[in-house]
Order: sequence, then structure tokens, then C-alpha cells
Amino acid sequence: MRTSALMGGALGLGGFGDPGSGGRPSPPAQDAKRILILGGTGFIGPHMVRYARARGHELTLFNRGRTNPHLFPDLEKLVGNRDGDLTALEGRTWDAVIDNSGYTPQQVGATARLLQGAVGQYVFTSTRAVYTDFTPSTWTRARPSG
Repeated sequence: MRTSALMGGALGLGGFGDPGSGGRPSPPAQDAKRILILGGTGFIGPHMVRYARARGHELTLFNRGRTNPHLFPDLEKLVGNRDGDLTALEGRTWDAVIDNSGYTPQQVGATARLLQGAVGQYVFTSTRAVYTDFTPSTWTRARPSG
């Protein structure tokens, strides 16, 4: 959670208030940002979208348009594929990118290279990297070395 709080603070998304706040969100951000969310309609994406919207940020979602396409009908949605079709991102700028959908180093690298110079900050959220075997039937958590 510390990393998540640091990430949120860095992007102006805010934390979850004082320890005694009961988990209530912080007030709206003073400086709204233009944020691109890679993914946004599955896994942790919808939670991040809702929170960023509540803080007053302007959001654009980039995904394949397959998972929960009905979510967030009023947001700008760019359709593409992390495995080779990033053209919808070309020529655009954002204050920040939240990358929730990078499954391979190649996907993250290609997107980061394309957006270099077009974004102020790139935040990558890795969840899959904790597994040693990517075969779904044999997922096991990686053990820390040492």
C-alpha cells in the first residue's frame, strides 16, 4: 500500500486522508491533470478511474475495447493493442500515464518509448511479475531470494 500511496501522491490523485479518516478519499485535486490509463476497464483499472474522476482529473482510456466496454461511456476511449497497435496514442500528450495493462517487458517498453516526451510521468503497476510461471493452471507466487 505504501507504493500505491506514493504513486497516488505523485500524480496528485491523493491518498486516503488521515489515519483516522475512516478511508474517506482526500478532497478534489487542486490541479487537475490529463491522465492516460492503459487498460482501465478490468482488474484495478475501474477503481483507479473512479477515484481519479472523483478528484476531478480528465481521463483517457486506452485498451482493446473487449473487457467491460460499457464502463465509463462518457470518457474518451482509444482502441488499440499493446501487442503492436499503439497508433491511437501517437501525436497525443498527457500529464501522466498509469499503466495497469503491461504484461510483458516488450509491451511496457514499446509504450514507454512511444510516449517518451509526450507525458510528464509514467507509472507502471506490475502485478503479474510476482508469478514465477505464467501458465494459469500452475501460478505460484515467487519467493523472495535470500
